[in-house]
Amino acid sequence: MTINTVIFSGNLGGNCTTRNTTSGKFIATFSLPVKQGYGDHEKTSWVQCRMFGAKEEKLPIYLTRGTKVIVIG
Repeated sequence: MTINTVIFSGNLGGNCTTRNTTSGKFIATFSLPVKQGYGDHEKTSWVQCRMFGAKEEKLPIYLTRGTKVIVIG
């Protein structure tokens, strides 16, 4: 059995948004830039992050554009 873990850190590219599913669960969505390579070969990709659960309905207050965050998943 293999377990993979990723750790992303960076400044949010936009404000966090939340929505409800049809069953009433909250989903928070935000994006993080991830840089790969170095020098002239540096490339930026955007990672879309989603969080589920009741605590996520309060996140947009704290997760605004430019906020430094670390995501482990």
